[in-house]
Amino acid sequence: MATSFLIAQSQIQFEGLYSEGEGAAGWDADGSGPEPYGNGHGTYTYYIASRDYVDPGSSSGAHMLENMTGFPLLEQALVNNGFTAGQICLKISLSSMGEDIGGIDWFQLGATHYANFYPAHCTFQLDGELLFEAIGNYAIYISGPDTRGFETGFLKVNNISANSPDPVKNVATALLADLGNEEIKLYMQVTDAASLSGNGRSGGYFNIAGTLEKGLPILPFKGLNADHQGFAGWDADGTGPEPEADGHDTQLYYGASLDYDDIDPDPNAGLGHLLDGSTGFFNTLLQLEYRGFEIGDIKLKLGLNSLGPDVEGEDWGNGWCNYYNNKFVIELNGEPILTVLQDTNRLASMTTYWMSGASIGKVYDISENASPEAQFVAQSFLKDMGTHYLKMDNEETHYVSLFNDTGRDGAIYEITAASLVGVHEKATFIPEGEVSGTWTVDNSPYYVDGNLTVENGETFTIEPGVKVAVRG
Repeated sequence: MATSFLIAQSQIQFEGLYSEGEGAAGWDADGSGPEPYGNGHGTYTYYIASRDYVDPGSSSGAHMLENMTGFPLLEQALVNNGFTAGQICLKISLSSMGEDIGGIDWFQLGATHYANFYPAHCTFQLDGELLFEAIGNYAIYISGPDTRGFETGFLKVNNISANSPDPVKNVATALLADLGNEEIKLYMQVTDAASLSGNGRSGGYFNIAGTLEKGLPILPFKGLNADHQGFAGWDADGTGPEPEADGHDTQLYYGASLDYDDIDPDPNAGLGHLLDGSTGFFNTLLQLEYRGFEIGDIKLKLGLNSLGPDVEGEDWGNGWCNYYNNKFVIELNGEPILTVLQDTNRLASMTTYWMSGASIGKVYDISENASPEAQFVAQSFLKDMGTHYLKMDNEETHYVSLFNDTGRDGAIYEITAASLVGVHEKATFIPEGEVSGTWTVDNSPYYVDGNLTVENGETFTIEPGVKVAVRG
């Protein structure tokens, strides 16, 4: 498996040398010091952090270098406020190997070892003042014949400069503007520098050199008609499974992937399958390879959705329409492992093709009846997701043919370019079950993923202005 930090395009470079009072530290703990007992295995130490965590003479783990690309507002803000990139320092908080279970927390594939460290939390300071923090689920240590280093998942960036001087606030604002809706990922290569001992710790110090990149977790997929994949749209006359309903113009009322109700009876029918080229799903890829699967073994299916009330200006307009109650199921070799409900999928007509973008949804594990191998893949997928929600971006869909069957009159489409994207957005997801308390505007919108009940003696209040979407 390729170690992507070796080929990643640099955005902002950083460096932390032991000789300059920076770097990283890795150690085992005997329990007599600040950390609970923790002992890694092989060449792995159980704990990691930047050097400043264990060495009072160190103030940070690394500093940024001057050459950066893709962050023009940050570069300009540094100049305008009298700073240099080298004054931005990085601190890495304490992480550990967690339960340290082979095949879950660490892997060996060929001559390369991979180990997760939880969580990933980095703090960035500018001239000693708080600038921003980046928070994620894990960092993976990679050790092979030709490389040693760390790669984080995508980290959510928070502005923590509220109590810093105005020039620092200006730089933080510029960085967030450069990111937009994107997040950051860190790649770090390490080399041995010195031994570490004392205070119940035994390990070593390391030099680090790496890059900070921006992006989002992405899983590309496609669904070609030749593979019995894609989706169907249709109107219904009421003599088939669906109630009578007609869309308008080229906008058909119902939609689903080709497996729905055996529109295409082929056992491989579905919406699409995942492709190589993902970013931010390192654990999923490791788990697939470790269990003997390939990325294309993961397939997507989409249940029945519709135009809903079909009101002009709300549900459809010139060249666009909304399809509601989109339930996606993610399968591994035919075994359902994950599901996500997305309230709205907006379809837009381009000159020669269609494109669509779905609202966010929370991913749920439905692998309890799947094989143990499939369950491990589901758990790794959720580890990669962390606190992200999932949305679908369908960049290009093409008409294939007409179809008419069982009271349905519509068309078949194939997906030539699409992706699942992990995002952080303000939302509250409510699973099926009991509910009580108050839903507030601050936590709105609320997405309800199933039936809710209020038990006798409990109260449930929805504040005015709260947006609620019910799915499932």
